[in-house]
Amino acid sequence: AQDYAAEHRLPFAGPMPRGHDRVYAATGFAKWGMTGAVLAAHAIAGDLLGGAPEWAPTFRGRRGSLRTLGGVAAANASVAKELVE
Repeated sequence: AQDYAAEHRLPFAGPMPRGHDRVYAATGFAKWGMTGAVLAAHAIAGDLLGGAPEWAPTFRGRRGSLRTLGGVAAANASVAKELVE
C-alpha cells in the first residue's frame, strides 16, 4: 500500500482547490486510514449537511510553509534523479 503522508503531517479532508465546492477529497492519513477516514467522513458530511464539527477546519486548506518547502523540493529532486537515471 502507498500510505501518503503530507509534508506538514496533517491529513486533508474537504473541498478540493479549484473544485468549486463540488469535489471533496480525503487523503494523507499516513497509515491511520481506519481512524482518519472516520474523521474525514464526519468533516465532509458536516460541510455538506451543515453543522461541521469545530475541529473540521484543522483538516482543510493548504498548509504549505517555507519549512515544508525544503522537504517537498527534496522529494521532487529525488524523483527527477530517478527518472534521469
